[in-house]
Amino acid sequence: MNALALSSGLAALLLAAVLGEGGASPGGLLLVHGAVALLALLAILAPRFAGEPRLPAAASGSALALFSALALAGACLAPYRFAAFLVLQEIAAFAGVALLAARCGPRLVVRIGMPLLVGAALEGTLALVQRAMGALRPAGTFLNPNHLATWLVAALLIGAGTAGTGGRRGAWARVALAAPAALALVLVGSRAALLALVAGAVVLLLCLWRSVGVRTRTALAGSAALLLVGIGIGVAVRFARGDAFRYQRFKIYGASLQAVAASPWLGTGPGQFATAAANLNFPISEGPLRFARSFDATHSDLLRLPAEFGLPAAVAGLAALMLAAREIVRRRRSGALPTGTAGAIAALVALAVPAAVDNPSRIPALHLLAAALLGGLLSTETREPAPRPGRALRGAAAASLVLLVLVGDAAPYLAWKSVRGLPRGRLDASGRARLRAALAWNPFHPDLWTRRAEDLASGREFGVSVYAEAREAAETAVRLEAADARYRIAIARVEALACTRLFRDEAARARAAARYDEAVERSCHDPYPLLEKGGFLLDASDPAGARRAAEQALRIEPEAVPARLLLAESLLAEGGAGARESAARLLAEAEARARRWAAWPKESSYEQNLLTLDPARARAIRERLERG
Repeated sequence: MNALALSSGLAALLLAAVLGEGGASPGGLLLVHGAVALLALLAILAPRFAGEPRLPAAASGSALALFSALALAGACLAPYRFAAFLVLQEIAAFAGVALLAARCGPRLVVRIGMPLLVGAALEGTLALVQRAMGALRPAGTFLNPNHLATWLVAALLIGAGTAGTGGRRGAWARVALAAPAALALVLVGSRAALLALVAGAVVLLLCLWRSVGVRTRTALAGSAALLLVGIGIGVAVRFARGDAFRYQRFKIYGASLQAVAASPWLGTGPGQFATAAANLNFPISEGPLRFARSFDATHSDLLRLPAEFGLPAAVAGLAALMLAAREIVRRRRSGALPTGTAGAIAALVALAVPAAVDNPSRIPALHLLAAALLGGLLSTETREPAPRPGRALRGAAAASLVLLVLVGDAAPYLAWKSVRGLPRGRLDASGRARLRAALAWNPFHPDLWTRRAEDLASGREFGVSVYAEAREAAETAVRLEAADARYRIAIARVEALACTRLFRDEAARARAAARYDEAVERSCHDPYPLLEKGGFLLDASDPAGARRAAEQALRIEPEAVPARLLLAESLLAEGGAGARESAARLLAEAEARARRWAAWPKESSYEQNLLTLDPARARAIRERLERG
């Protein structure tokens, strides 16, 4: 076999990567990583499958290797190792696809043009069907419509780069395949895709202007202009009623820069930004609640690099991209690249534009497409073929790769599948068996240990031995992910239950309160840990502590209804001068705010819980006030 077989395998991989939320779902990741590993295995065990040995350009490859080394160092120091490992997997997949693409040579980016157009036609048709079924912004097999739009733009540009080849039949085939994808782009109305198409179309026309005839130039320019107008209309229709969250993206950028300032050398760590974002959240001006919106990504890969990996790694990563761009331009000008590669260059530019305002690096379908294009365009023949590794070395490499996929992809997927749809809290025998299986497959995920603690703490037979077992499970979750408030809350609940049902002493109460404080420290803009802490302290005969927790929650969310109820309950339990009058006023305020915001669209459980009055609690407070 030759490089054509490997090119076909890579084309199939790029098409399969769009499945499962653009390859980002657990099943999608398993499929994508398994496909990359399979192609790598064939290249290792059957070198003829991969054609002649080739490598990417040395300068950009060295910069990428430095970035990978710095990312590995950051992952070793990250508090949540499993999330860091997942990011390292994506970096390895990117590098693997780039190396495989380099072995195919520059012709790869031409060979994958028609398969990608077929994939774009299928994605576009699926999006049109979704729109006909009522979806306002269809996403195809992706989760986010913007990611679908970016992929479609890149695929269309790669296909357009072969304009003037294949004769009239080939031209009409490309038009027929591009039509449903173009219609889907209009329906999605993505601003990022609009910018990507503008940049990509300009680069494509500049590359092809002298190499194609007037008719082809006119057709390409006219098609691009027509599509740009259509997408522009789609964007205008989408935002005809305004964009209530137009300026939040800039606040997210500011929060990301705060993460860089807090740790400029290492950043938050690979895969750690989502947890760090809890304390970087900002208040919004729309609606009754200040922190009703949250974020877990930088919404810009330019900021993700320094925020997650640190400034040195960001410099290395950007240097790799700049060196790659310079080398591609040099090869284009010297004529070293074959005919038909202009579309791949334009597609790379189109993929780079959304990276300034989004995180395509989190979507395998997008970043692996970029890896394949870069690897092909930067492919360099080795001057002296390296000696072929022996069977033992190739066998060891293949075995290591298989083991990595089994441990890093298959086992976590089976764990995820085991608990999929499993309720929180008390489990039946079947549920416990599924949870045990999940823990056996992936003992490194903290949520699985939290589920075990919740199951143990929810039973009627909660005694000292069960408490010890539940506490150990909850502490294991904290050890695996020390920075996430959710796992601190889980162990706080175990300690609170032990205090109210087993020990009933000040030491137990202090242990639970300290755990709640740890959660508050790691999520300082969330009133829920404080409300839960206050409820526990009220049950544990500490109304003063409950009052302080309620007051702190009200400082975070002044319109919160449950915080006023908790404060009223605490004042009544604490007693003192003016307690009854203050409690009555707080109850009236809670009822008034619940009525005021009854019609407000509650898009999340956060809004639903904080703006809704619990009638049972309100009735109990009123009865206490009436009893005197």
